[in-house]
Amino acid sequence: MVGVSANADKLTIAYVIQEKGKPVLKYCEEFAADSDKVQVSILEREVKKRDLEGTAVNFVLTHSDYKLFLVEAPKVEPHEMESAVKWKIKDLVDGPVDELAVTLFPVPEDAYRGQNDMVYVVAARKSKIKQIVNLVLNSGLELKSIDIPELVLLNISNNFSDDSNGLAFIDLRSSDSTLNLCKAGNIYLTRHLNTRVDQSILNSEEWASVKERLVLEIGRSLDYYESQMGQTPITNILIAPGENDSDVLVKQLNDLMVARVACLKLAHEFHSEDEFPETLQQSCILAIGGAMRDLQVAA
Repeated sequence: MVGVSANADKLTIAYVIQEKGKPVLKYCEEFAADSDKVQVSILEREVKKRDLEGTAVNFVLTHSDYKLFLVEAPKVEPHEMESAVKWKIKDLVDGPVDELAVTLFPVPEDAYRGQNDMVYVVAARKSKIKQIVNLVLNSGLELKSIDIPELVLLNISNNFSDDSNGLAFIDLRSSDSTLNLCKAGNIYLTRHLNTRVDQSILNSEEWASVKERLVLEIGRSLDYYESQMGQTPITNILIAPGENDSDVLVKQLNDLMVARVACLKLAHEFHSEDEFPETLQQSCILAIGGAMRDLQVAA
C-alpha cells in the first residue's frame, strides 16, 4: 500500500510491501508542494516513476484537516451511529454539521468501567474529502481509505513494539505533537501535546523549563490512564523518530520519569533500499504509518 500525507507546503509519500512476514520500505520521500496543483503534479509523476498505477493508497489527514472528539456513545443501532454522533458534536464545530464527513472508532470497554461506552469521533469537511479524492484520482492511485495521524501512529506502534501491558507512544514536533496511550492494539487515550519540541528548543536556554512542561504533560496523561481509566501503570514510553537528537532527549527524559523511555528507530525495523536518516523518518512517519494500515508484521 501507498501512504500519502500533505499539508500546506509539503507532500510525503511512502510505499510499503510485506515479504516473508517482514515490512519492506520500498520508497519514501518528502517534497516541497505549496499548492494543490503542485501536489497533483508531484504525485502523478512519482506514481508513474515508481510504476504504482492502480496501487491502493491510504491518505493521511493533517491535524488541521479534522477535529477529534471523545463523546459518550449514543444508544442506537450500529448503522445509525454515525448519524447520531453528528448531533452529539453539532455545538462543538463551526458551521453546519451537514457539511461534515464523520466517522468514529471505539474506546475499549474496560477504559471507563462503570460508565457508558465512549467513542472517538473524527469530523472533517466534505470539501476537504472531495479535494483528496480529486488528488488521488488524478494521480493514478486507487483510494482505499482516508486516515488520521492518531491511527496511523497506532499502526507503527502495533507492529514495532510490545503494548500488551500498555504503551505511551509519542510523536514530538514543533507543532501538533501526538500522545497515544495504547494497549493490546487499541487506543485508550489520545491527545495533542502543547509543548513545542524541536532542535532549536533543545539547544536553547529555555529547554530546561520546556522539558519540565513536557514531563508534566506526559505525567498527567499517564496518571489519568491509571486513576480515571482504572488501568495498570504504563512503564514504557516510546518516542517516534524526530529531527532532534533523539538519544540526548531520551536520556534526559529517563532522568526525570519513572517509566522507561526509548526511541523508535525505524531504520532498524524496516529493510530499506535507500538511506533512511532520522529527519526523513520523522517527515515520512505518517505516510509510512498510512502505508501499514493493513500490515501485520510477523513476530
